[in-house]
Amino acid sequence: MTEPHDPHSSGSHAGQARPRWSARKKLYWTSLIGAGLLGVVIGVVNPRPYLDAGALTQSSAIALSAAWIVGLLLVMVLYHRAVDDHEERAMLWANSASWYFLFLAAPVWWLLHRGGLVPPIDLVALFFASIIVNAAVWAWLKFR
Repeated sequence: MTEPHDPHSSGSHAGQARPRWSARKKLYWTSLIGAGLLGVVIGVVNPRPYLDAGALTQSSAIALSAAWIVGLLLVMVLYHRAVDDHEERAMLWANSASWYFLFLAAPVWWLLHRGGLVPPIDLVALFFASIIVNAAVWAWLKFR
């Protein structure tokens, strides 16, 4: 049973239990923490910097690929189930913007390379650039 509200109190929750997280909020943070842990696991298994183009062993390549696919699919499903309409809309626009960036940048870079104007196409650079576009659009739509 709750205590009656004292209109003269400062409004603090001293002595009261902290409010519990909703199932949606728990799922949201679980998906974000899961994505971070996936990155940590991949970083531990492959301690090289991501921009290092050195060879991997076959077993490392298979394990990292499987971890990326399974882990990211799981995190995406959890994330979509946890977000509200506002965040989902921001995320979907951000995903569209990063896809449009890749759709424009990759063929242009490839054509310019074929013309001898730029170095060979760097997929990792394009991948990270699309992540930056995604994060910028998401943050702008979520926090504006």
